[in-house]
Amino acid sequence: MFPLSNLATRLHRSPPHCKSCCWSNRRILRRRDRVSRHYRNPRFLDLDKFSAEKSVLDARLALNLQRITGKVKEPSKIVSLEPLGEVLQVLGELITAANEKIRDHNAMVANLTAERNKLSEDVWSFFAHSEIAETHKSYCSEKSPRPTQPIETQGTDGSLNAL
Repeated sequence: MFPLSNLATRLHRSPPHCKSCCWSNRRILRRRDRVSRHYRNPRFLDLDKFSAEKSVLDARLALNLQRITGKVKEPSKIVSLEPLGEVLQVLGELITAANEKIRDHNAMVANLTAERNKLSEDVWSFFAHSEIAETHKSYCSEKSPRPTQPIETQGTDGSLNAL
């Protein structure tokens, strides 16, 4: 908690701030609105958490704006503002996590040909080792029957050897 008497006098000295009283809060609201518009249909953002934190931020900004307006009307009044740092940090972490997911997805899309080739190799490898292996063994045993007579080979010394 800190007195805002200096803030009230500074606000009234500069004409652009007299009308708005809290330029930074309005700037934060504009940024929040831009983010909200961008994430209307989020694939990568946890919308429930983001909406909850956004509601908390809206409430705190409205309360701070109300307190600053009261301070401007009564400069001698001591006013304390609600902290926004932790809410903004949580929102920033949610947005950062969504951006990381988007970055990973974009990398996968950019490398789509390699990913498709890898998938194709994995599928064929699966079939070769599990599905087709038995069929291949039975096919090979039917096509090349084992010889009924022993095969004779000639040794290095010229004698015949049976296998």
